[in-house]
Amino acid sequence: MILLTAILLGLLSGMARAEVEKHHYQTLNLNKPGLVLLAFLVQLFIFQLPHLGITLSGGWMAIVLITSQILLIAFSLVNLKQPGFYLLAIGTLLNVIVMVLNGGWMPMAPETISNLYPQASPQSWTIGERLWNSKNIVLDEEMTRLPFLSDRMIIPEWSPYRVAFSAGDVILSAGAFWLFWSLGGKRRKYKENKNEQNEYNRSTIRTDWRGSHREGIQPDPYRRSH
Repeated sequence: MILLTAILLGLLSGMARAEVEKHHYQTLNLNKPGLVLLAFLVQLFIFQLPHLGITLSGGWMAIVLITSQILLIAFSLVNLKQPGFYLLAIGTLLNVIVMVLNGGWMPMAPETISNLYPQASPQSWTIGERLWNSKNIVLDEEMTRLPFLSDRMIIPEWSPYRVAFSAGDVILSAGAFWLFWSLGGKRRKYKENKNEQNEYNRSTIRTDWRGSHREGIQPDPYRRSH
């Protein structure tokens, strides 16, 4: 939910930026888009289709979940030149670290569950076990490794759709917002043009030196070529 909100806000603000600056909104040109598609399909089949999830044990499902996150990290790494992908990689990595250290699931404290689902009976979940058919595992703060990276933050009560999210989710969402907002700006090729100019200057200097040397003339290092 928090990621989708960041994408939507980034898209809207990026389009507004393009409109203000009087140019077209850029299109995404990403490497290996199949990685992110595969990662989301894996999570879709495992966590949104219960009859498929039942066929796998909890251990295998945790492995599949971690694998999907690693695919997302790989996707971020091959697109690091794009704006926001450093944050996308860091946020996903933080989520993977806390999940691996807590049995392959994202930990959530009983207090967070009670605040998030006040109508749910405490008998419907058990400490140390997976929370229903979600990606979370119920753990007390004392039992959780790196609890500050767990799903411990909750969207405010005024929101019609409340979820818990982690610090990694916040960083990941910031990267997504930055990516879609940056698409509203102009493409900048300053570095490429500067490198081309420097290479041209070096080539011109070498040519002047060789030509002057053959003619027995001492080249003037301060003379600019036209």
